[in-house]
Amino acid sequence: MNLHIVLIAATMLAAAFIFSIGLHILAKSGIVRKKYFLLLINSIFIILLGHMIELTAGGTDSAFSGVRLLYFGGALTSMFLVFFIADYFGIKLHAAVRAFLVVLAAVYILAAWTTDKTGFLYASMEYDPVYTHYLLYAPGPLGLASRAAPMFYAAVSTVLLLRSLRGMRGKRRAVPVIMLAVVFLPCASEIIFYALSVLGYARISLYLTPHILTGVVFLMYYGIIRYDIDAEAVAAVVAMDTISEPFILLDGNFCCLSFNKAAGAFFPWITALPGDEPVLSHPGWPRELPASVFSGGNRSVNFSSADGLRLFSAGVNPANTVSARRVG
Repeated sequence: MNLHIVLIAATMLAAAFIFSIGLHILAKSGIVRKKYFLLLINSIFIILLGHMIELTAGGTDSAFSGVRLLYFGGALTSMFLVFFIADYFGIKLHAAVRAFLVVLAAVYILAAWTTDKTGFLYASMEYDPVYTHYLLYAPGPLGLASRAAPMFYAAVSTVLLLRSLRGMRGKRRAVPVIMLAVVFLPCASEIIFYALSVLGYARISLYLTPHILTGVVFLMYYGIIRYDIDAEAVAAVVAMDTISEPFILLDGNFCCLSFNKAAGAFFPWITALPGDEPVLSHPGWPRELPASVFSGGNRSVNFSSADGLRLFSAGVNPANTVSARRVG
C-alpha cells in the first residue's frame, strides 16, 4: 500500500479519536476540573490538522502553511501539559512562571510562523512530493533552539512530576509514572526525527510525533482521566445516599433531577414521578414549599406532615455553575 495513503489515513483516524475523546469528556465531566486536559486535546487536534495539510499539500507554500499550524499546536501542547500537571497534582505555579511559559510559547510560534522570511528556524525548505510528502528543510541558526523550547517545557513537567512523586506510596505513584511516560515519548520522537534530519536521512524518516501524541491522549484518558470521572460520579452518589436528611435537586421548571435514598423514603411518590412533571403539582408535596420559596437565595422553611402531627424544617439552596448559571 502507498505510504502516503497510510500516513493520511493514520492522521485522520488520530484526529477522529482526539475529537471523540474531547466530546466524551465534555459530556461526562465538569469542564472546570478538566479544562487543561481539554485544552491539551484541542492543541493536539491542531497539530494533527496541520500535519494533514502538510501531507495533502501540492507544493512548498501550502506545506509550510500546515507546518505553521503544527508548530502552533506544538507550542500550545507543551504549555498546556505543564499546566495540566500542575493543576492535577495541586501544585501552585507562580504567576510569573505562568507568564514566562506563555511568552515563551508566543515567541516560539512567532519564530516558526515567520521563518520563511527570517530564515531563523529553516535556512531553506522544499516539499517532497514522492515519498513522505513532508516539508523538508535545512536548519537555520535557531533550528536547534526551536527543538530546545519543547524540551524546556518537558523538563519543567518532569520536575513537577518528580516533586509530586516524593510524597506518594504504592499505587498512588502510578499516575505520576504514567505522566512521565506522557512527557518522555513525544520528546524521544522529536529528538530522533531531528537527529535523522541533521544526519541527512530526512527523506526516509517518518515524523511520528503527532501519532505518538494521540497515543499519549489514549494513555492519559484510559490511565488517569477516566478513573477520575468514574470516581467523581461514584463519590457523589455515595455522599448523597449517606446523608440522613432528604435531598432533592430540582431544575428551573421544578422537575426532579436527582434525589437520595432518604428523600425516596420521605416522599415515596417521587420515585414514580415522570421526569417532566413538576414536583410542586403532586398532592404529596408540602404546601409550605410553593414556587415563590425557590425564587430567592438560601432560606429555611418549616412545614408539617399531612396529618399535622409532625413538624419539619427544609433548607432551600440555589445550585449554580461556576459561570453563575442556575441549574437547580
